[in-house]
Amino acid sequence: VAFTPTVGTTTYTVTGTDANGCVNTDQAIVIVNALPNVSAGNDVTVCEGTQVTLNGSGAATYAWDNGVTNGVPFTPSVGTTTYTVTGTHSNGCVNTDQVDVIVNPLPVVNAGPDQIV
Repeated sequence: VAFTPTVGTTTYTVTGTDANGCVNTDQAIVIVNALPNVSAGNDVTVCEGTQVTLNGSGAATYAWDNGVTNGVPFTPSVGTTTYTVTGTHSNGCVNTDQVDVIVNPLPVVNAGPDQIV
């Protein structure tokens, strides 16, 4: 029988009766750990060419997609990219979170031709 146990430690008892009416029981202890509360941080908006550092929190180890390494600066491309971090707790439980990095292009600036005065 399938079921979804709740977080915590629960002892389940099964009782079996054979054709002769003999009865026996056994127990299984099931420990369900809570998922880590993984956070990718707040969304980030920067200008083109600016380095960004993404840091996960709420778990023991972190793995980012798109080639990002936790806590290591990188220079994202212009546009909006959603980065996903997967955090793993020391008990092996895994959860994810996402952050958007918005990179605005630099404005085109023209001061006109050089002047000699």
